[in-house]
Amino acid sequence: MYSPRLIFCSALLAFATPAFGSLILTLSPSTLSGVPGGSIIFAGSIVDDDATTDHQGDFIYLNDISVTFDPPGDSLLSAPDTFFLTTVPGDLIGDKDPVDNTYIGPIFEVDIASNTPPGTYTGTIDILGGYNGPFVDSDVIASQTFEVVVPTPEPATAGLLLLPLAGLAAAIRRRRRS
Repeated sequence: MYSPRLIFCSALLAFATPAFGSLILTLSPSTLSGVPGGSIIFAGSIVDDDATTDHQGDFIYLNDISVTFDPPGDSLLSAPDTFFLTTVPGDLIGDKDPVDNTYIGPIFEVDIASNTPPGTYTGTIDILGGYNGPFVDSDVIASQTFEVVVPTPEPATAGLLLLPLAGLAAAIRRRRRS
């Protein structure tokens, strides 16, 4: 005989298991470098590997994204959802047809604030959607972590930036002597 606790835990696990475990998000690569004041674009694939679920052949709607950054990146980096909404298709069909159930290409953009100091910043992208229809579901159906690296400027680069200032200072000194 099954105990009530075992039945309760089994029922709880059945409801806690996401219905969208077959959607696979892969970023290639998952680490990109960018400069302050610039932006970078993460690309990869979104695959509906839905051959064994009850939703085989149904549309999975990709309604939006949620991108979060760990501090201090949360105040220095941003990812507008407009890039995702205009680039990625609004749905995938889970029927094992490689054309219909896979998207490969740019997925989201990260804008780097001009005051971002050098370092490595970690973030998470969640794709929101579901099976009920476009603009209806906002369940997290895929998630992936990523990193944004803002490199330290090389001394040669800093020297090239300071060279015109040195020339300007020399020209001002010559004028004063004349």
